[in-house]
Amino acid sequence: MLEILSNEKMTWIDIVNATSEDLNYLRKSYNFHDLDFDDCLTKVQRPKMEEYDDYRFVVLHFPVVLDKGKSKRFQIEELDFFWGKDFLITVRSSNLNRVSETFEQLRNIESKFNKYFSQGVDYLLYKLLHKLVKQIEPIMKQISCDIDWIDVNYDKKKAESVIEKISELRRNIIFLQSALKPQLNIFAVFEKTKDQQEKNMGVYWGDIGDSLVEFIDMAEDDQELLEGLYSSIDTLLTYRTNKIMKILAMITVISLPLTAISGFYGMNVALPFQDLQNAVWGIVSVMVVSVIIVVLIFTINKY
Repeated sequence: MLEILSNEKMTWIDIVNATSEDLNYLRKSYNFHDLDFDDCLTKVQRPKMEEYDDYRFVVLHFPVVLDKGKSKRFQIEELDFFWGKDFLITVRSSNLNRVSETFEQLRNIESKFNKYFSQGVDYLLYKLLHKLVKQIEPIMKQISCDIDWIDVNYDKKKAESVIEKISELRRNIIFLQSALKPQLNIFAVFEKTKDQQEKNMGVYWGDIGDSLVEFIDMAEDDQELLEGLYSSIDTLLTYRTNKIMKILAMITVISLPLTAISGFYGMNVALPFQDLQNAVWGIVSVMVVSVIIVVLIFTINKY
């Protein structure tokens, strides 16, 4: 789906779930490199920026939380954009809702449209990327809340649910770091590059870079905390397992003489003392004594 916003100074083209027809429209209207179109149709694994004489082609990634029931897992969505002196072309999936919200606001609110478009492409792009970066903040807060939940409930909830939560958080943090870290270099280039509208945009790009650094540092802190919690939980589970194995071993040792005696006198052959009147009580007494002896051995040795 292709939508256009424009005035006499600049144009913003927003393409959602790009098709070959959408890109053919761009080929006819703009002189972009063919490799850039190929990147728009395929998912690029890492952020990148290509600079040409009259435009830049940039690929960025942003985390998006998808509604999957109780799961808090998110996926990394790609934003491709062509950035020229008088045009901005964004190519994205429908999951990047902040771009859609911004586009609808500019289309329906004339004052905001005039404000953004009067200050040029660089300012419009900054506002768009700023919103996408700021949506990471609630994600980081949710990760911190989930870690706090694990810290409070790891000894109260089932081990399976806690381990599943830790695995989910580990995945999210790794995905977040792999998406955000490479983008620091791109925004550093933005900050140092002369702006196309001759405005002081370096401060704005630096603001986005600082936000990314903050989120990356938070992710690293969360990762260290999560690893510490996992180590503590693993130690606790190992202790519980050893305790259970100890109890089972004690039961086995206690029942061993009882099994031996009952098995011995359960044989259909002539055995000593089997004809005595109180033979049963004698055997039971031997079994009780053997249990007491084993329990005393455990108690004395503090097993």
